[in-house]
Amino acid sequence: MNYYKIHYEVDTGFEYRRDTAIVKAESRDAAVEKLGAYISSIGNDYTISEVFFVTEFIDDIFSNQFNPRRK
Repeated sequence: MNYYKIHYEVDTGFEYRRDTAIVKAESRDAAVEKLGAYISSIGNDYTISEVFFVTEFIDDIFSNQFNPRRK
């Protein structure tokens, strides 16, 4: 199992909202599927409308607002 960082957009039926999630899964595709099931469980209208990127998460810390520069 690996961790994947997914930057995506959700259609709530009312608005579009962007988010980033960390998902534990066997593969990138499985991570997106798992996240899709999670989002749709919030409400009938909630679906992932777009996935911008999926990368393996290998860092120790994730912050959606603060990303220190790598040296």
